[in-house]
Amino acid sequence: MQVARERLHRVVVAGLLWIWLSLLLYASQNIGYMGDTLPIIGYIAVLLFAQFVPGRPLRWALVFVVALLLIKWEYYTYVSWFNVPGFVAALFGDLSFAVRSVLDGQISLINDGVRTLAFLGVVSFGTKLLEECLARPLWLLAALVAGEFGLINIAYAYDVTDTTEMVLFLAVGVFLLALANLPRVQALSGQLTSRAVMRQMLAPAIVVSVMVVVGLALPKPDGTWPKPLALLRELEAAGTAHQSYNAHDNSLGGPFEGTTQVMLRVFANQPSYYRGESMDTYTGTGWVEAPANEARIRFGQRIPESLLEESGPTFATPTTHFTEKIEVVGKSFPVLFGGYQVDRVTIPGRSGTYRLNVDNGTINAGTLAPGTVYTVS
Repeated sequence: MQVARERLHRVVVAGLLWIWLSLLLYASQNIGYMGDTLPIIGYIAVLLFAQFVPGRPLRWALVFVVALLLIKWEYYTYVSWFNVPGFVAALFGDLSFAVRSVLDGQISLINDGVRTLAFLGVVSFGTKLLEECLARPLWLLAALVAGEFGLINIAYAYDVTDTTEMVLFLAVGVFLLALANLPRVQALSGQLTSRAVMRQMLAPAIVVSVMVVVGLALPKPDGTWPKPLALLRELEAAGTAHQSYNAHDNSLGGPFEGTTQVMLRVFANQPSYYRGESMDTYTGTGWVEAPANEARIRFGQRIPESLLEESGPTFATPTTHFTEKIEVVGKSFPVLFGGYQVDRVTIPGRSGTYRLNVDNGTINAGTLAPGTVYTVS
């Protein structure tokens, strides 16, 4: 009976730790270079619950296989699932190229599959480190405070509404802090029953959780003075008109305001320069283009060869034909981005025609809002 209780205790603690980390990752998805974090959350579940698989070699083999399957599913879709040697060769080829890129100081050339594999290593180390912290209340408390401040920073820095994640992260963290150290408290307090110890340890967790939930739920009057951070953002937005995509470049100037927010997500089996539009005349203050010579092309139909020659290079050059799937993530765009030179556009759910600027190859397919997924070849 004692062994069964200890095993149940380990399972519950592992489940709480998984929920705790999942809340942090879910709130940070699509921020900077994070992208979709749901596959990482699934990987962490395997990593935490693999401890219940008998045999250390089998446990690590399971984690390693799951990591490879995740990389294959996300970044090597062009390799058949049945072509295991082809996938292994492609992955090791990218790994060797990544090593050479690091030695040459060109880290930006490393592809996303290798980056994600390295990130899984960091996630694995961090998860195991938190497992070690479970037996050290002060370290776990420090992780709780750091994670809560991280969620607050995400909310204010990236305009992410993660109030639910903040509350649940704090509540789960406090419960985890209490439950993970329950055996230690029982050992130090042999005169107390386990139920009494549980009540004493869960009481602070319940009080803190109720205080946080009530504080967030109560209606609050508007402040007399604007919050400093909100006011600072308004001032920054007023002075940085070129942060988002601007289709009118006839008046340029001001400092460059960079961002790590993901704008587009591309799925392709080779790199490209993703071209949106080009201007042809500089006025002294900005760029403009001559009146467009436009053609109407149906979605899913190839652009006639004559129009491609008119809008593209006039000299003979070797060409390669391939397909790219592009997902709009961060902002809405008035033009379509694709590897040069696009000869076919398909947007699920859209029919009719789009406009092709024959002079410079710019494609206007209407407003491309976040969530739009299109295919170009």
